[in-house]
Amino acid sequence: PSEPDLVLVSGLFDAIAGLLPGKLKNQAKRVSDWLNRRYWLFWCRKAYTRVRASGDKFDIILATGSPFISFELARKLSRDTAVPFVIDYRDPWIGWGHSAEKERGIMADAAASLTVSPSLVEYLQGFAPDKGKIHLLTNGFDSTLRNELLAGQVANSPDLRNTILYPGRLYPPKIVLTPLLEAIKEFNSRTGSRIRLHYCGPSNEYALSEVRATGTEDLCDVQGSLPRSTTLSMQARAMINCVICGVDIRAEGFRRGILTGKLFDCLSVERPILIIAPENSDVAKMFAGRAGVECVPAKMDRIVEAIGRLRNAKLNAADYEEYSWSKLSHMLDGLLMSILKKDA
Repeated sequence: PSEPDLVLVSGLFDAIAGLLPGKLKNQAKRVSDWLNRRYWLFWCRKAYTRVRASGDKFDIILATGSPFISFELARKLSRDTAVPFVIDYRDPWIGWGHSAEKERGIMADAAASLTVSPSLVEYLQGFAPDKGKIHLLTNGFDSTLRNELLAGQVANSPDLRNTILYPGRLYPPKIVLTPLLEAIKEFNSRTGSRIRLHYCGPSNEYALSEVRATGTEDLCDVQGSLPRSTTLSMQARAMINCVICGVDIRAEGFRRGILTGKLFDCLSVERPILIIAPENSDVAKMFAGRAGVECVPAKMDRIVEAIGRLRNAKLNAADYEEYSWSKLSHMLDGLLMSILKKDA
């Protein structure tokens, strides 16, 4: 089959898995994952050929996962060209059909491993051959983005002045809208307000099912996926931007609220941020006591109180300069240069 065929059939099996019970769901998911991996194997062969055709004119190899097969590609290129490679975990690799031995082997060969949160650093150090090669490099934001968005056209933008905006994918049961919907309903009941939720993303059908289940049809607008530029423009005008990092208050380790990239998009637009995540998570520690951001667990009273505090709050991106891409790129440049000096 061709590459587009593999993507199409993999997506079909993934969708079917969501409709099936128990063992049938797991079997459909395994087929989807196998087809997805076949696609990335096609991609790897093409990428390897193209890189080698360029004449190997590069000093260092940086591979970002997912897809984690890029780590395997980086190691092969490194072995064939004698150029050091660095692997960058934007997500944990667990659950992607690989062996722990393979992951440890790649980490051992890599000049360094980067990841996005302190708890993921701790997790990787738990089995890394060399703990000193694990480094923290969070996601970041563009501090110049807000002015560009506000200068753009707004003619077709919805009125979001009394709206909590949630863009992105849902991952039931870990990331769902129900606690937020129930809290908005309760907040309006207590205060006589008409706060609304606007959801946009690929999980619109599941979002609609949650809206119906909570009886909040009159308080929620649901859209499908939108272009990133449109979503950012809406975030720049929303009363509050919401990021749900997890609703399971029993989650442990790095599963307690990963520092997702869309969280940093919210910083760039300088609008108040409501984060729903377990207590003592990386994200809760990161934003503790910071202006314009509230991080609370998925408990209705806590979310209601946070909405009240954020309603007229201010957020200044300058207060979060350590997470700007300009700062983070400087840190990455320093790390890569130190690797090159060691390798010289």
